[in-house]
Amino acid sequence: MFLALSSLFLFSCDIKVAPSNKDWSIEYCIYDVSFIDGITAPVKATACLEIKQPYAVLHNESTGIKFNTDGTLLFKPLNEEAIINGTFTFKHNIFEDRTASVTLIDIVLENGNEIGANIYEPHDGFYRLDFSYKDVRYTFSTNSDNIKSQEALNQEINEKICKSLRHYANGDKELPSDVKKATVYKSNDNYFIRVDGNETEITVNDSTPIFAYLLTAYDKLIKLNSLHENECYFTISQDGVITLYYVDTLSSSDEYFILSEIETWLNADPSDISKISIEDHHLGSCMGAYLELDDRYYINKVTELVSNMKLYKISSEEAQNITRDNGMQTNIYFHYAKEGFPSKTLLWVNGYLKDTNGVYYRCEGDFPNSDIISGSYLQAINSNYPEAESGWSARKFTLSDDPYDLWVYLLHPSLNCENMPAATETVAGYTFEYPQNYRIIVFYHDKLYSLTDAYKEGLIDVSDIKEIYAQYPKKLAELQKYSK
Repeated sequence: MFLALSSLFLFSCDIKVAPSNKDWSIEYCIYDVSFIDGITAPVKATACLEIKQPYAVLHNESTGIKFNTDGTLLFKPLNEEAIINGTFTFKHNIFEDRTASVTLIDIVLENGNEIGANIYEPHDGFYRLDFSYKDVRYTFSTNSDNIKSQEALNQEINEKICKSLRHYANGDKELPSDVKKATVYKSNDNYFIRVDGNETEITVNDSTPIFAYLLTAYDKLIKLNSLHENECYFTISQDGVITLYYVDTLSSSDEYFILSEIETWLNADPSDISKISIEDHHLGSCMGAYLELDDRYYINKVTELVSNMKLYKISSEEAQNITRDNGMQTNIYFHYAKEGFPSKTLLWVNGYLKDTNGVYYRCEGDFPNSDIISGSYLQAINSNYPEAESGWSARKFTLSDDPYDLWVYLLHPSLNCENMPAATETVAGYTFEYPQNYRIIVFYHDKLYSLTDAYKEGLIDVSDIKEIYAQYPKKLAELQKYSK
């Protein structure tokens, strides 16, 4: 009996694991990914690049966790830029359930979230750490043989996917068993995928997750936001997600394509862009406007709009007939953190885009201009207060720590409106008395908030409320005088 207990004790000690004694690298995550037409589906993203699943690949910069011996930790969540501090405690679980967790971990993050994590026994030579956070399941392991960075991932995409696709297209290499030639076509407003060797066609519906890439003549891999009728390469993941690769097929004169200047932005990390400058010029006059954006939300918004542009080759005759003496011209300058100066520039003239070689292309889609914030503000007001469509006026509050992308206004729709009764709003101990048709609104990242909701969301704090309260009587008197 003594020998048996001794053996069990030694075995238990051997497999106890303190989280801080191991270096953890991401192995896989399970989370929802958005695909063409806004369809979302759960996928298991791994630290291994595969041609049948290029849309969800993890590396050490995408997410990570570090446990320290003093009971503190650092956690970088997936799809979030900030690293979160936290604390943790743990206990071993050998005698309770030897087939499950080796170690149970209780994590408390600085944002107040609590996480229960587990370390599992090694069945293939290394330990695994498993937990869930914000609807994402994380599994880290002590196996460090995975992709190290976004730059390394881009290089691997070029080696494993771009070069392979080029070999397939040139006939230099046979297709692997999980990649097939296919044709996408449209009939009666529905898309269908005809896969070589399959007896039945795939009908694309509103629950079919599809990811599509274009390999350009410059061997750049471009994410597409819609399906196109053309030949392509077809593959499907274990999660049931279809991936289509078009090779050079969208660059003909009757199809839209993406300029080489934009290709690198689509493949690069948006965080590389530190600032975007937008310059509007009313042709034929000295009128214009200038806007600088260093807020990550609006940087991403501009790059997304640019990415979704459809560009068409035009004849020299059409280019000569472009109106250049009136209308609008917009220049967009992209400032990259590494260079420190505008390294990419786009010129848009009355619906046409001009590349760095002086060639014009017809441009379809919403091209960003200096009204990108103010235009969203007007849309938000009309959407939230339909009565304002018949006319309104406003006065802006000035805050000491006034962020450029957060606006606080006293709003007054037209006098003919009776849809906004007199009201009272108490926020952080300060009470605001609103006459009929008056409200204080907060605009942030294309959305309108009441003063109460903005305070609850942490967009403004007590000091801001105090400043707004102090300015409110004057702003109200100005609007009431103006309205009469």
